[in-house]
Amino acid sequence: MNHRAFAPLLAVAVWSCASSPTPTSPSTSPSTSTSTSTSTSTSTSTSTPTSTSPPTSPPNPTVSIGDITTPSTFDVKAPLNDALPKIRECYVAALKVTPALTGKMMVRFVVNEAGKVTTVEEDKSTTKDPGLFECIKGIVSAIAFGKPGGMATVMLPLKFRQ
Repeated sequence: MNHRAFAPLLAVAVWSCASSPTPTSPSTSPSTSTSTSTSTSTSTSTSTPTSTSPPTSPPNPTVSIGDITTPSTFDVKAPLNDALPKIRECYVAALKVTPALTGKMMVRFVVNEAGKVTTVEEDKSTTKDPGLFECIKGIVSAIAFGKPGGMATVMLPLKFRQ
């Protein structure tokens, strides 16, 4: 009897963790609205992973870096790749506000002789999301680059997709 009592809960848990739009068993297909009204523990378990799991709407939002434009003697790829998970966090946060957010953004920044970022600007963007840019600006500003041998302007193309 105990096994039967837990079987529907396991099916709901597996279905909600898989983030599949179509449930795997016929008994759980109407449970999306039924389980919410029937059991508060089921709706709580559905809400808890949503709030603690960064990707709420999309299953796996991605941010990719395109071809970076920079002076040939100044390599910025390693520090920018290290910052990519934080940039992705910015995108995930922006998706909570605008779930359908996708697009491209060109970020231009200047690195001084000491390797410190002095300015960060949004050169062009199809995202039209100022909050996303402000978050990325904070991350890029905090990166410590190597010394470029003078002032260096970097063009960083980012692509956001779900």
